[in-house]
Amino acid sequence: MSDSCVKICGAWEPWLWPEHAQNIKLLIPHPDDEIFACSALMLGAKERNLKIDLIYVTDGDACFGDISSEARQELIATRRRESKSALKVLGLEPSVSYLSLPDSKLKDCREELQKHFRRSFSKKDVVFAPYLEDGHSDHDLIGSLARDAAVDLASCFYFYPVWNWFQTESDRFYKTYSARTLAISSRHLERKARAIQEFHSQIESQDGRPPVLSEDFIAFYSHFPYEVFIP
Repeated sequence: MSDSCVKICGAWEPWLWPEHAQNIKLLIPHPDDEIFACSALMLGAKERNLKIDLIYVTDGDACFGDISSEARQELIATRRRESKSALKVLGLEPSVSYLSLPDSKLKDCREELQKHFRRSFSKKDVVFAPYLEDGHSDHDLIGSLARDAAVDLASCFYFYPVWNWFQTESDRFYKTYSARTLAISSRHLERKARAIQEFHSQIESQDGRPPVLSEDFIAFYSHFPYEVFIP
């Protein structure tokens, strides 16, 4: 799949940094989405001395299904620690906040999310949120609500795909929207691949469970030489 996606991306125009950009505000459904979809973006922001705000909407604590309260708290701590380790591999120290809303149940938090986004966004921000038809209910809702808030507040806004690349061809974002590509240098791609390896809870078997993320998924993001943003 990677080769065909590279060919598609090669035909698109490059993504350009907005001239007015001061703050990069990245909305993250689950800890690790920021690394898969936006590592090069964050590295570019650092090189431009832009402020980077990461907002983790959930703690990703539903990935193992029904577990005890104690195990869930341990998982939350693990996922936060893995994300911090991955950011450290990239050499990043962004501003981080956690909303700790219920993983895979964000539909019950629509009003709370709307209020938070409208309080948080400003004209100085360039806001990035998951694609609104990414294939996961949390991603889809965050993307939809964030876009509406950004439009109302005149914030510059882009979607980023995470899971949409793995949907059927007819459901992929580029069938509906134009997109822009951020080419990843070989140096940055190598750092991104190493950062991905920090998510042990997601890429390794845990207590007899198979890995949450497939080998194909990890290989795709470890080698794909673009990040994609949808205006």
